[in-house]
Amino acid sequence: MARAAFSTDVEYDLNESNIIGYAGARLEVISATNTEITYKVLKHFSER
Repeated sequence: MARAAFSTDVEYDLNESNIIGYAGARLEVISATNTEITYKVLKHFSER
């Protein structure tokens, strides 16, 4: 039996807020298109 890939799909509504959080990290999205994202790291990923 094959093991599942280590990936996660996520979606964020940037109309609600331009600050997103994932796995302890917080990012401020400055701009985003279908092919690019510009962001500032507010808090790095936390260790597990």
